[in-house]
Amino acid sequence: MIKPLTKKILILTIVFLIVVILTKVQFTDSLDRDLTLSIYNFLNNDLAIKFFSFITNCILPIAIVLILVPLLLKKKFKIVVYFAISYLIVLLVSEGTKFIVNRSRPFKIALIDYLGGTDPTGLSFPSGHTMFAFFLAHFVCKEFKLTKTQTILVYFLASLVAFSRIYLGAHYVLDVIGGAILGTIVAIVLEETGKLILM
Repeated sequence: MIKPLTKKILILTIVFLIVVILTKVQFTDSLDRDLTLSIYNFLNNDLAIKFFSFITNCILPIAIVLILVPLLLKKKFKIVVYFAISYLIVLLVSEGTKFIVNRSRPFKIALIDYLGGTDPTGLSFPSGHTMFAFFLAHFVCKEFKLTKTQTILVYFLASLVAFSRIYLGAHYVLDVIGGAILGTIVAIVLEETGKLILM
């Protein structure tokens, strides 16, 4: 009998592969591009650009500090090391998947500008910001044993990061969906392997 956690990872992996396939099918790829451009043009004004630029550039660094400081103060050094290693793994998985899927960013294909400052480098799928945001959300909820309300707030912030990547022209909708799913998969796998390491 398949364990619930293994089943969850399996289901998420299947959904992720479906999302990858959708980026390669001309019809769904075209729909994805149209939807992305609609979001890009939605409320496109200076205030919204500044807000989402802050979200995309500052939320993750702030979150990392807010996570690491309490862990260091409580001298949970093993968890800090685990977190650092996890970050590198998320980065490697993200870059490896980008290389395999090989999807260009919206601002490099469509006649749009990236609105968040310096143009991002590299490929588009999956969104690395979104992937790390959802990895962080899972890590924080499990490590700090958050309440239901706190959990909703954390995932809302992760979703804001994801939306900001579309709004600013850095990613397509499917990129952030893929990033959210893959970030969650990596977080669950690392959580289980981390339990063995931290025992």
